[in-house]
Amino acid sequence: MYYCYICAAQSLSVSAFRSHLQTHLVLGDLTCPIKCRQGNCKSTFNKLCNFIRHLLQFHAVDHTVTTGANAQADTSEVDDCAYNGIESENDLPVVHRLRDRNHVENLQQEAVCMVASLRANSSVPYSVVPEVVQSVDSMICTTVDYFQSETVKLLRESGVSDEILATVDSSIKRQCDTLSRPLNFLSTRYKQDQFFDTHPLSVKPETVVLGHRFETRSGVTRSVYDSFQYVSVEATLRSLLVNPDYVQLLVNDKCSPGLITDCWDGLLYKHHPLLSDPTKFTVAIQLFYDGMGTTNPLRGQSSLCNVGVFYFIVKNLPNTFNSCFANVHLVSLCYSQDLKTYGFNAVLDKFVREVKRLSVDGFSGTFPGLGECTVHVSLLQVAGDNLALNSLLGFVESFSGDFFALCALQGRVTFSASFVKVILVCEQLLRIMKMWQALLPVVVGL
Repeated sequence: MYYCYICAAQSLSVSAFRSHLQTHLVLGDLTCPIKCRQGNCKSTFNKLCNFIRHLLQFHAVDHTVTTGANAQADTSEVDDCAYNGIESENDLPVVHRLRDRNHVENLQQEAVCMVASLRANSSVPYSVVPEVVQSVDSMICTTVDYFQSETVKLLRESGVSDEILATVDSSIKRQCDTLSRPLNFLSTRYKQDQFFDTHPLSVKPETVVLGHRFETRSGVTRSVYDSFQYVSVEATLRSLLVNPDYVQLLVNDKCSPGLITDCWDGLLYKHHPLLSDPTKFTVAIQLFYDGMGTTNPLRGQSSLCNVGVFYFIVKNLPNTFNSCFANVHLVSLCYSQDLKTYGFNAVLDKFVREVKRLSVDGFSGTFPGLGECTVHVSLLQVAGDNLALNSLLGFVESFSGDFFALCALQGRVTFSASFVKVILVCEQLLRIMKMWQALLPVVVGL
């Protein structure tokens, strides 16, 4: 039995006690600190979720059970804490077998998608996500408790005998306890990090060391390793190709005969030895580079922590899908100062070697809609703004209208000297055209 320190009400289970405390919370009666007062316990808590966790850990078996039905309902609270650690179907009670477990798993998968989207949103702090999860978890428990009580009430009003009512009530409680705290495995940031780190579709970054130097601060000299974070393109694509809907979008024919709508309709694609080969399944990627400020630009040394970001999209997807942040995939993160010190070649070397390997050998696997096949990867385009691409190619970083603005680079990562000559020639032609525009009124006047 659980006692409320506010109104002295009694509850038979933790889930019912949680619903009772939620009522006090809505009415404004539940103020901090929250007191336990179960037996001789004098613990206090600042959050309701921490109090409920304390009850499950230390007071789940302290109350007295009078009937078999209540015993089954109360002991299920302890079973619910370890529900996420169940390894086999036989570990579940009879009423919690495969069909009910699938319902819980579907609910948990939806919760995982919700948490992943919230964590991916840069405008949502990580500290807010556990609060959202706990609120949703409480709403689910409140809804389940209401359904349970209303069902028993309707059966009693229908004239069902007490013996049958006790059996049905026990079964309903055991069924409802399956949905008691279903999102507990995502209730804290630590649990979320642990879950996503061990998820089979999780792609972890790799730390790559650029160089070694000595740094002196406050008279103390220490050894410092300059490094950057790299995310494997192959690992990212393997995780994406597990989704059958994603694969279906990749294999759709996007060519428009007689109409140039995208790079697929151009001569570069049609004459490319890998992209134009119908016997090979090739994923074309577009690489982006941009700089990102991470501190207040009005403060001193605001550019000290600036970060260079390399990311890519899959050009096989329709452009409407590539405009979504979920389809923009990270390749590398590095400090802008390290790019100036070590150069772009040191950061892009790992990416270039991986793309070359994937374009020649590819990677094999069994994918939905494709079966067992080898997937090749080719770099179709490198894109960025004026500042990013000028710095990438070693040109002067300028936004002046007198200089040719680079928008996109088709083809390879290593650029030939002829490409640079074409850019210089275009720049000279623009200057000549401007000069003729200025002389044209004078010539007409003569």
